[in-house]
Amino acid sequence: MLRYWPTGNSGKELLFLNELEDLFDALQPGDVRSYCEPLCRRLARCIGSPCAQVAERTLYLWNSRAFDSLFVKDSQNLSVLAPLVYKPLRQCGDTSFNASLKQMSLHVIGILVDANMPIFERLADEYSASCE
Repeated sequence: MLRYWPTGNSGKELLFLNELEDLFDALQPGDVRSYCEPLCRRLARCIGSPCAQVAERTLYLWNSRAFDSLFVKDSQNLSVLAPLVYKPLRQCGDTSFNASLKQMSLHVIGILVDANMPIFERLADEYSASCE
C-alpha cells in the first residue's frame, strides 16, 4: 500500500488515510512490524503536510483504538514510531497557524508521553538541543 501512496493529491491522500485506518482494524501489532518504519515515516510526512486537512486526518489516527493498540500500546512499534513522528508533531504544535492542529498535535504528544515517558524525555531533549 505504501508504494501507491498518492503524494501529490491531498484529496486522495485523505481517502488513503481513511482506508489505512480501516485496515488497522484487521491487524495485530506483529503484523505491522515488517513495514512499521516506512509507514511511520509516511505518517510523519503527513503530519508535516502543507495541507492542514491531511495533517489533521493523520493526527486523528491516534484517536482510533486500532491505531492505539498497534502503535501506542505495543512497545516495539512505539519505539519505531516515536523518533520518526516527534519532530513533526513538535513543529506542528509550535509553528502551525491552525489552532486545531496545534491542539491536536499537543494532545498526540501527551498520548505518546503517557505511553513511554523515558523515550519522550530523550526526544524532547534532542529536539531542544537541535533548536538551539
